[in-house]
Amino acid sequence: MKLEFNVQEDFDFLKILQGKPFYFFYSPEPSRVVFINGKPAKLGFSQKDGKLTVNVDRKLSKEEEKIVKERVAFCLGVNENMGRFYELCRQDIVLNKLLPRIKGTRMVSAFSDFEALVGAIVSQNNSFRNYLQTMQKLCAELNFVPENYLDQEKLRKLKLGYKAPFIVGLAKIFLSGAIPRELTKIKGVGKYSAALFNIFQRRDFSGFYWDTLTERILREHYKVRADNKSGKEEAKKLWGEYSGLAEILLQKFLNDTVAV
Repeated sequence: MKLEFNVQEDFDFLKILQGKPFYFFYSPEPSRVVFINGKPAKLGFSQKDGKLTVNVDRKLSKEEEKIVKERVAFCLGVNENMGRFYELCRQDIVLNKLLPRIKGTRMVSAFSDFEALVGAIVSQNNSFRNYLQTMQKLCAELNFVPENYLDQEKLRKLKLGYKAPFIVGLAKIFLSGAIPRELTKIKGVGKYSAALFNIFQRRDFSGFYWDTLTERILREHYKVRADNKSGKEEAKKLWGEYSGLAEILLQKFLNDTVAV
């Protein structure tokens, strides 16, 4: 079965994939198995001219097709007009130099909220390289189905260490359906992880999180000294409604790592 999406003129799927996105794709191949209402489907992606094509390895019901279309369009930002952000980049002393690498790419969201929160927990005190390796293993062996995350020992063998019980608890919450509005009520999800979730999974580009890498970027590249309290204000002055997106791209392209 084939699904087609009209995309923005600057949308470059291959460039997005080669940029090693944080979510959705965990291997160099342009494909991914997702679960729709509990049933697996393998999605294969390609782009030609102004169309993104998704080949599905089975026939989808109308409801399933609607879910896949909505999630793919949202997660890959196929309809997002980035013109205002590019203009901001042109006026920014650092983002302007990174613009050729940024243009055409999109921030990629997770297919499900459970996947996003697993990623937020895995990323804690982790480099991007180690984070990506762990997420690749989880995707290959367990995908992101909550039922597969109830065995704490299995998770420890995947080198999740102290994070294993947090992820088991997260899986139980999703299976119960009692997901709290305030994500910080979930053990293992702090303010930092909740902020990342809002930026990546809600695509709230105005969000902001504070860490040592952001502090270093502000100090070394913008000659701005800030702390946890003043960092958000400084970011708003620099990047306005795109504070979270700018921060993520600066961390990604300047360091290729996220110290969470």
